[in-house]
Amino acid sequence: MRRIVLTCCAPLLALAFLSGCSTQRSLPMVREQGDKAYERGDYATACNDYREYVERKPGEPDVQNMYAKSLIKTNQPIPAVEHATIAYDQRPTNEDYINTRAEALFQAGKTDELYRFLRGLTEARGLPSDYIRLGQYTARMGDADGAEHALLTAAKIDGGKTAAPQIALADFYRSIGDKKAEIVRLRNALYLDPKNVEIPKRLRELGEIPGPSLAMPPEESR
Repeated sequence: MRRIVLTCCAPLLALAFLSGCSTQRSLPMVREQGDKAYERGDYATACNDYREYVERKPGEPDVQNMYAKSLIKTNQPIPAVEHATIAYDQRPTNEDYINTRAEALFQAGKTDELYRFLRGLTEARGLPSDYIRLGQYTARMGDADGAEHALLTAAKIDGGKTAAPQIALADFYRSIGDKKAEIVRLRNALYLDPKNVEIPKRLRELGEIPGPSLAMPPEESR
C-alpha cells in the first residue's frame, strides 16, 4: 500500500517542483530591481530588468524611458531611440522623456532627426527650456553661432526672470573660451538666484569676488 501511495505522489511532486521553477517575478518587483540597479550604476542589469518588463507590458512609458536611458548608458543608442520614442509619443510634454529622446538621437548620430525634433519643439511650444535644449545640442554638434542664437532667444523669452538661461549662456561662453561674456552671464545668474552656491564658486574660479555688488540684472529684464 505504501508503495502505491508514493508512486501516485511522485508525479504531483515533480509537477510542483517544475511549477516553482517557472514562477516569474511580479512586474512591480522587476521594475523595483531595475530602478535599484540603475541607481547604483549597474546599467547592464538595469537593461535586463527593464527589457523583461517592456516585453511583458510594453505600454508603460516610464519604464520604456528608463530602458532607453539604460541602453544609452551601455552604449546602445540605436535601440534607445526606439524605446525613448515610444515613451515620448505617449507623453510628448514630459521633459524627461524629451531629454532622453534627444540624447538617444545624438548618441546614435541621428543629428538631422535630432535637429528637426528640437526645432519642432521650439516652434510648437517656444519655451525657454526648448531653446536652451536646442542651443546645448547645437553646440555639441559644432555650430557655435546657432547655439548662441538659440540660447540668447531662450534668455529673451524668459525675460530675465530665471537663472537657467543665464547659466546655459555662461556654460556656452566657457566652452568657447569667452571669459568676459561668461562672467557677465554668471553675474546675471547671481542676481536672479543668489542662493545658488555654484554660481559664486564659478565666479571665484574666474577671479571675481561674489557679493551683492557683483550681482547684475540681465539685459533681457531691462
